[in-house]
Amino acid sequence: MYLHEDWRVLTVGDGDLSFSWSIFKDLAIKNVTASVLDDRQRLISKYHKNEIANLSARGVKIVYNLDIGDISSFPASLSKVFDVVIFQFPLIPAFSNKAEFESKGQLHKNTLNRLLILHFLKHSFDYFLDPNGKQLAYVTSKDVKPYSHWNIENLNPQPQKIEFQGWVTFKQSGFPSYQLRNVDRDKILKSTESKTYVWGDHKSDYSELNLRPSSKHQPNHCNLCGKGPFYSAQDWQRHNQSSFHLRLEGYEKLWQSFLNQG
Repeated sequence: MYLHEDWRVLTVGDGDLSFSWSIFKDLAIKNVTASVLDDRQRLISKYHKNEIANLSARGVKIVYNLDIGDISSFPASLSKVFDVVIFQFPLIPAFSNKAEFESKGQLHKNTLNRLLILHFLKHSFDYFLDPNGKQLAYVTSKDVKPYSHWNIENLNPQPQKIEFQGWVTFKQSGFPSYQLRNVDRDKILKSTESKTYVWGDHKSDYSELNLRPSSKHQPNHCNLCGKGPFYSAQDWQRHNQSSFHLRLEGYEKLWQSFLNQG
């Protein structure tokens, strides 16, 4: 994950604030703003070990109650002032009961997680990113199911304005003070093979980021899973009839159905 020391960085949904702290402490990036979904008291009660004190003591701004899906929760002071916005391991909480599932429109969790990322991308470029800055949005996600079933590379709310630039392997060792935490409870998670996906302005040059293209966007590859290359009709047919492809195709149909409903 490339971060220049002079960039203005906003972190989104940084549960215990350890990622923001690592950016400030380990990468020596001083212009960091951290945001969390919880209020201060809930964060403290959920994560007994957190970085509120360390960040506050060094003047790093912490924004509580920021819901990336709700623009009314965005402070005016965060409007169009950042070079990069980062969302580490976005994930909706598990449903606790049937009523909660119904309150989410009975949408599949695959669809809801895609929607979370779509909101992040849209609001990053519409609200948080400085149009005269680097204009970058980073999403880090595990490269295992169910996360790899979200078709992240093909999520783009504004194809005329932004585009998927590529990805890099996320190495937690580069952020020594960062601890992966469970979204629902105070539990430290083991590091898992993960990728940081990058979107930027379609007119800008991001060669300095050393990004890899997605196989989903390569010729003769499946745009849902990236498998390939396939050169014959028989190869395509076998792949399209595989249980793996059919599962991803089912998720894609749910997503497209949701989008078509507005």
